[in-house]
Amino acid sequence: MVIRMQDYKLEIDIEKQTIQGITIPNLKMFQQICFVVKNNHLEGWKPEAKDVK
Repeated sequence: MVIRMQDYKLEIDIEKQTIQGITIPNLKMFQQICFVVKNNHLEGWKPEAKDVK
């Protein structure tokens, strides 16, 4: 899944369990973080890799 907003791109790879290129090895943790990132992104937040760490 890739969401583009102007020059910003939110990258989430479900198969690799990565968000903005950061691997989250625990599936449950990945799902929880993914949910939070997506919801806050809809509110205008533009997370970077350092935010996901």
